[in-house]
Parts: sequence; structure tokens; C-alpha cells
Amino acid sequence: MTLYFVENQPSESGEYRVHSANCPWLPEDPRKREILGDFTNCYPALVKAKEKFDEVNGCAHCVPDCYRIS
Repeated sequence: MTLYFVENQPSESGEYRVHSANCPWLPEDPRKREILGDFTNCYPALVKAKEKFDEVNGCAHCVPDCYRIS
């Protein structure tokens, strides 16, 4: 299981990025991210993020399987 987060501020393209806990691009400031939970892969993390944000995308660096599929 891996812990996933979503940034709570959109990127320049308007997407909210989903990251794994060990991603170097995950915002260090806890006020700039929200915990999604522990999942076996990035797909359920994207689904969880979509419950709150319309436009979500996986981080190209830490969850490339979920990058540009949402």
C-alpha cells in the first residue's frame, strides 16, 4: 500500500495533482496538500481526488501510470 495526496491548489493548467507520499514534487507544506489515503495503486487515488476536484491528474514523476488519464 502507498499513501497518496492531492495538492489543494491547481497547477497552471487548472489540474489538481495526485502524488505518492515519497514524491519530491509533493508540496512540503501540509496546508498545500490533502491526504487521500492508502491504496494499492494510483487509480483509486485519482477516483478519491475526483470526489473533491473536477480536474485531477497524476504526477508525471511519481505516478506516471495515472498521468494524463483522468
